[in-house]
Amino acid sequence: ELMASIDGLGDRFEYMRFPAKWDEVEENLLKFSSIQHIDFSICNTVSNLNVFYLPEFASWAKANGFDYRYNILHGPEWFCLNQLPEKIKEAVTIQIRDIPLTEPLISFMNTEPKNKLFAEFGNNIKKSDLYRGESFSKTFPEFFQLIKDADATSVL
Repeated sequence: ELMASIDGLGDRFEYMRFPAKWDEVEENLLKFSSIQHIDFSICNTVSNLNVFYLPEFASWAKANGFDYRYNILHGPEWFCLNQLPEKIKEAVTIQIRDIPLTEPLISFMNTEPKNKLFAEFGNNIKKSDLYRGESFSKTFPEFFQLIKDADATSVL
C-alpha cells in the first residue's frame, strides 16, 4: 500500500509543499498508480489554505483514477479550518458541500476554536511570502478575494 500526501495542484501545491515541483510530483503519482500489486491512494490534508480548492482536487483525482481521502489539519492551529471567519466559512461550505467525503470537514470547520488565531495565519503567510519570494494573493486569488469580501484582509 502506498499513499501520497497531496494537498493541492500546480502552483498551490508548490506553495504549500515548497520547494517541491508539481510537474515532477504529478509524473511520479501517475507512475506509482500504474504499478501492479500496489494499492495506491492520495491523502489530502485539509487546511484553511486549500479547503476552497477541494472541488478542483476531487475532479483531478477522479479524472486520474486516484482513490483519495481527507485528513483534517490540527496544527499549527492558525491553519485549522475552524479559524476561518464566519463569512468565509459560509462561502467554503457552499463551495465544497456537494463533494464526496467533505461532511466531516464542514462539521469541524464550524466548531468554535479555542483561540482566535486567524491574524496569526496572516502573519505567517506574510513572513513566508517575504522569505520565499512568493505571493499568497497571486497563488490563491479566489480565496484571497473571499478574504477581501469578508473584510478580513487586515490579516494579510
